[in-house]
Amino acid sequence: MSRHPLTVFVCAALAAASCQAVANDGALDPAFGTAGASFILPDGVQAHEFRTTVSMVLPDGSLLIGGTRNKIIQNNPDPHMRAVLVHLLPDGTPDPDFGNLTGIPGIHEYPDLVPGDQQQIIEAMRRLDDGSIIVAGSANAFGPLTGFVLKVGADGELDPTFDQDGIALIPGVFLHGLAIDATGRVIGGGERATPSLDSAIVARLNADGTRDTTFGTDGLVTLNTGTNSTYLSTLTLTADGRILVTGQAATPDFTYDAHVTRLNADGSLDATFAGSGMRRFVPPGH
Repeated sequence: MSRHPLTVFVCAALAAASCQAVANDGALDPAFGTAGASFILPDGVQAHEFRTTVSMVLPDGSLLIGGTRNKIIQNNPDPHMRAVLVHLLPDGTPDPDFGNLTGIPGIHEYPDLVPGDQQQIIEAMRRLDDGSIIVAGSANAFGPLTGFVLKVGADGELDPTFDQDGIALIPGVFLHGLAIDATGRVIGGGERATPSLDSAIVARLNADGTRDTTFGTDGLVTLNTGTNSTYLSTLTLTADGRILVTGQAATPDFTYDAHVTRLNADGSLDATFAGSGMRRFVPPGH
């Protein structure tokens, strides 16, 4: 059975903020890419699939997109996914000066962040004032679950001054959400996974990528929602630096309640929010 490659696909209707002039709301902008869509094709050798998970519009109107590159290995059904960033110029053209995959402009692939892990996926990113980029994600499958945070320059290259050659690892967690506070500290949200329990966590790194040991326990705060499994999906900061996270909490009958939690800057629950710092939204009848 033949396999058809997936591509990076970006629609101008989703990236309208990068265009000087756009068509009617929701319509494809013919000035972007080809008739409003931009494609980056894998070559079938270095890459067989590109999958995108997060994007941002940069100040110059260009687009930065995070996700994965999957390489299919002969007679091996297992995934071989590596973290990638994609840079498109404001008109949707892949940036010929960005990337490190020969023959596929605009794609920067990152090294094997956690040897043995087959899936290494960028899930969130933020831009710093100096133009550098912080990305966060998760590595798992056939190896130890590990959250990762990378700092890269505007050219996509890892910043060697950030933790270990641009890479900070947090064993045993998924990272889905990301924020940068006023002092440059990196805050990530996700969950710690074990065979019997998934617990929502918030992690904080210093601006240089090292663990902030003043935050929680060795840089991690675990949220107790009173259920066996809790997951975080989003994380943001309030104007005064408090941490707001949202996610889901499993119930005994295998449904999920939404939850919103607000933490003080030191990681403690903010008792001025919902009385305890945490509020769950339980569906009627549960």
